[in-house]
Parts: sequence; structure tokens; C-alpha cells
Amino acid sequence: MIGIVALGLGALGLMGGRKRSGSKTMQGAAGVKFLNVSRETLGQGAASGVTGPYATLIATSDADAKNAAKLRDMMKMSGCALVVRGWLQRAGAYSRILQEPYRIGQAVADVVQLAREASAWTPATRSTVLRPGDIYLIGVPEHVGVLESVTPNAVGTIDGGQRDAKGLQTIARTTRQIVRSGRGVLLNGRPLIGTIDTTKLLAHHRRPSSESPVS
Repeated sequence: MIGIVALGLGALGLMGGRKRSGSKTMQGAAGVKFLNVSRETLGQGAASGVTGPYATLIATSDADAKNAAKLRDMMKMSGCALVVRGWLQRAGAYSRILQEPYRIGQAVADVVQLAREASAWTPATRSTVLRPGDIYLIGVPEHVGVLESVTPNAVGTIDGGQRDAKGLQTIARTTRQIVRSGRGVLLNGRPLIGTIDTTKLLAHHRRPSSESPVS
């Protein structure tokens, strides 16, 4: 996994990093598109099987889409970051990380790496600005999702890694209460490690004009 210990230190304000103070509070067009893509997948889940929309979403590479056994395993995993990878690809992100076969256990690391390559990753501080359309990462354990709405006291999110009535992976809305402590931000009691500016990420990871679309 990518240095989650280092990420945790960032959440506590113990590492350097780009701060959000003074940053825009509105998403650009790409960030709005990313949020809309996530909304379109609400209710999708593992119950639909290896040929269903959830499997299609999390299989970002052709190799994984054709590997039914691997897909079944992926659909049993906590799917929060797998879902975010799929949302990014559908919103237009182009990267070898998404095109190559998925490395089991690396989904959160993949998302953070894509963000860091685009200078879109911001370690959390007490003054972190939360914006609809941003990806958020909390611990412990690690979880990623997208912020859909923000009020002074709570955020509405769209998340993979949720469970349906049969206990299978699904994508659903959640509400998380915000507490700003002396050393950071808590969402439902879990420390916010950082946020990802999806507008910046998608602007950086654009498909080269010479490349044909990924099927």
C-alpha cells in the first residue's frame, strides 16, 4: 500500500502539503461530471453478477473484465476504492493504473497515486475545505468516497463498500457528521486523512489525442 502511515501524519498536520485555505469552493466542469457519474451508479452492486453494471464499473482494465474468477473475488472485497477507480475512468481519467490489471489490495493506493501525480492530493488539517465532488479519504480502516453535499455540521457522501440487504457490496448514500478538533477533522468519528480535487485530477489524467478510447 502507498504510505498510509505518512498519509495519517498528514491528516494530523504533521507533514507538509498543499493547503486548501483560499482555494475555490466550487468544482470545475470535470469535478461536476465526476459527481454525476457517481450518482448514476447508486444502487449498483455485486448482486448483479459478473456481467452486471457493478462488475463493469470496477473492472477498469480489459484483462480484468475478461477474467470472471478474478472479478468474482473483486466483487467480494470492500469495494469503496474499486468504485472510485471506476468513477474516475468513466469521468475521463486515463492512466496505466486503470488500464493495467488490478493489483489486489492496492485500490486506495491507486487513487492516492493518481491524485499525487496530478498535485490534486491535500492532507487534511482542521481548516480543510470540504467541497461536493471531492474524493475524501478517512481512516481507520481506510475508506474513500465522494462528497455529494456539505453543511457546517455534516457531509452527504456516495460510497462503495456498503452492504445491501443480503450483505453484498453496493453503492449507496451516507451521511457523516463533521467534528473539527484541534488536530484535524473527524467524519463520524473517523479521522479525515485527506481530500482529492477531482477537477485537477481529471485535467491532469486526460487521454492523449493519439489514443483510442478504452473499450
